[in-house]
Amino acid sequence: MAIEKKITVDLIEINENNVVQARIKTDILENGEQIGSQLSYQVIQPGDDYNDKDARVKAVCTAIHTQSVVNAYKATLDNATV
Repeated sequence: MAIEKKITVDLIEINENNVVQARIKTDILENGEQIGSQLSYQVIQPGDDYNDKDARVKAVCTAIHTQSVVNAYKATLDNATV
C-alpha cells in the first residue's frame, strides 16, 4: 500500500486590480487511486514577493506585475477609504 501526496496548481486567475490568485490542489493517492483532495488558495498582490511560488505562478506574476502596475495598485490602496 503506497500513499502519495500530489500538489498541483490547477487554476491561475487575475482580478481587476491585477491581483493573482492561484488555486492549489492537494490529492492524496493510495496505490494510484485518489482517496482525498483539498483545495487552497494563494493570493499575490502587486508588489508581493512571489519567488517561492510555482513556476507558472511566477511567470504570470512577472508578466503582470510590472512597476507601473505595482505603483497603480499601491496608489489604489493609499486612496481607499474604509
